[in-house]
Amino acid sequence: MEELERGPPRWDLVSNYLAERVRRRRLKFGTLLVIVSAISYQFEWPSWTTVSEMTKLMQGLRRHLARKKEVKKPLRLRWIWNWNELAKDIQTHTRDMALLTTGIWGALRCDELLRLRWKDIKLRKRSKHVDYAIIKLRRSKTDIDRGGSNISIPRLRSPICPIRWLRRLRRETKPKSKREFIFRSMKRFRIARLVKAVAGAHNRNVHHYSTHSLRRGGITLRAELGFSLPEIQQHARHKNPSTTMAYIHLPSDHALARLQRANRMAKHK
Repeated sequence: MEELERGPPRWDLVSNYLAERVRRRRLKFGTLLVIVSAISYQFEWPSWTTVSEMTKLMQGLRRHLARKKEVKKPLRLRWIWNWNELAKDIQTHTRDMALLTTGIWGALRCDELLRLRWKDIKLRKRSKHVDYAIIKLRRSKTDIDRGGSNISIPRLRSPICPIRWLRRLRRETKPKSKREFIFRSMKRFRIARLVKAVAGAHNRNVHHYSTHSLRRGGITLRAELGFSLPEIQQHARHKNPSTTMAYIHLPSDHALARLQRANRMAKHK
């Protein structure tokens, strides 16, 4: 590939090259991420998910392949509640429930879940009992400065309490060090398979769900619980409120309109 030598790239050539590879080998669109990672290394990009060139590249690919960006649907909290009853006999039930509840209450991305270590979770008390936990995200897609960020997950008196499942997982796995990964046996495709299984158990089209459905579900959940848009945006770690609005899937247009109206009123205050 002579066009992809080190130096200022031409994005029309790069996207055209990748589109031809997809047509010849019949690759799936998601498989391109591996190829794009190699190209980003060739161009010595610091992080291919945070540079404008990546946006140009993906736009060019969709233009060449005549494909629209597919928006996945959110995973609902009540489905996870029901999954707790449906999958009790599965050997990995504790791990799966810890991953699902932590992912949706923290609105975490797949790579953020996979990078979590036991030392990154700190329990906090307001009284005698644990009220919530702080998760330290050491690396994140939107954290360009690599300073890290903190998010909180609640303690609930219900089967979908993330702290309860994390504690149970720790008792069962017995990690030798706090530096061990919490979900060390999980891979991206396994998380996707788990999310699709939960959605399929509730008669949903599994092709509309992926690992990102946990994050979309967590952001939508906060909107359903009545949090303001600035609070949801801070929890989701988005720079632009319009990005947060795109993640929210409320059951009615009236609920979404109320959230937008509240956001406008907050700006004028």
